[in-house]
Amino acid sequence: MSGTNELPRQLRSEVFTIASVTAGCSHCQSHGAYSLHLVGDSPDRIRDIWSCEQSNDLAAAEMAAMRLARDAALVPSAVEPAHFVVLRNNYPDRQIVSCSCEGSKFGRAKGSAWGRWRQHSAPLLIEVTERFIF
Repeated sequence: MSGTNELPRQLRSEVFTIASVTAGCSHCQSHGAYSLHLVGDSPDRIRDIWSCEQSNDLAAAEMAAMRLARDAALVPSAVEPAHFVVLRNNYPDRQIVSCSCEGSKFGRAKGSAWGRWRQHSAPLLIEVTERFIF
């Protein structure tokens, strides 16, 4: 069971899996799918991750988290402030950070994980900085 500041294990695994699908890492995909199996995801829901945009079974909040992970894994600079607006409607900041970390932590095939995290977090960091400085 996760606290309100933690992203639920199931969603963490789903976010990790969509990022690994996007990056094309079959090793990570298999770990993600197996982890989802262990937390009780049905085979249909696991399959939905590979075509999440066409799924009718994912909630808007889950879809927002998967879009962030997908776009960050594809091209980190594709993540825009709009991604975070949608996430903030559904998750506290700490869960959004957790989602960002899960979506960018493996990144070997397409660049360093920390580089990915910094790049797609830039809009959020700029916004927060502007709030405190200006």
